[in-house]
Amino acid sequence: MVVGAGAIGVASAHYLAESGFEVTLVDRGEVGHGCSYANAGLIVPGHSQALPGPGVIAEGLRHLMRRDSPFTIRPRLDTSLARWLLAFRRACGRDTYRHTTESLTGLSLASCWTWTGSRYRWAKPSR
Repeated sequence: MVVGAGAIGVASAHYLAESGFEVTLVDRGEVGHGCSYANAGLIVPGHSQALPGPGVIAEGLRHLMRRDSPFTIRPRLDTSLARWLLAFRRACGRDTYRHTTESLTGLSLASCWTWTGSRYRWAKPSR
């Protein structure tokens, strides 16, 4: 069973089925209409930046003030939400951002290698 019928879920289901597995693809909505909507199914190593990073908290707070914001948090007393927000804030440091972005980029490049069968050259950013 593959949960999520976005770009990654559909690709995973396809390759599992191609490898001989019986696959069920599950999503709460239409295929490609969740997180993958409007991105044309692209998986791009250049877009492998970690979400938490320097400046993200200030940007998020600005978004919370807009009616048409792509980002919302429903105000409520919730200890698990508070813990998550604090953990997110801790993850926004420059070093954590750099490490996570490098890891995500490596994963994306490995996906490219799997897809094309060739190696891409990747240099880690200088510190």
